[in-house]
Amino acid sequence: MNASGDGPTGLLQAMCNATDAVVFAVDPEGLVVAFNSSAEQLFQRPASAAIGQSVGSLFAEGADPAAQAMTWARTPGSHYALLRIAD
Repeated sequence: MNASGDGPTGLLQAMCNATDAVVFAVDPEGLVVAFNSSAEQLFQRPASAAIGQSVGSLFAEGADPAAQAMTWARTPGSHYALLRIAD
């Protein structure tokens, strides 16, 4: 994470932090590149422990992160977004 907010990564993190919704971003290799405070609460880990890790490490063994994201997004009253950064 770019703590200074400079550059694309810093801007992405600032955008993620601008909402109370659970938001995290994943790069084309499936690594977490941004993780907001609501995501920290949901996944019970600090952003510093999530950023740079595989998105699969956030979910239970064998879980499909995309399927889980869709389940959460369809839950009434949920505030969840998963961003995938294009190549």
